[in-house]
Amino acid sequence: MNLGKHVIVLDTGLRGLVVGMMQILGEATRLLVRLVAGGEVWISALDLEFL
Repeated sequence: MNLGKHVIVLDTGLRGLVVGMMQILGEATRLLVRLVAGGEVWISALDLEFL
């Protein structure tokens, strides 16, 4: 996966930029998203739509 990909967080409609990635054993990959609205949040890859 290329970091720096633009995403929409599906459950909130917020836009952001993927700036980090973490794999949790036995769980979905989580991506650190820098939100356009401000702040950063770890979100499951399944909750994102890549642009």
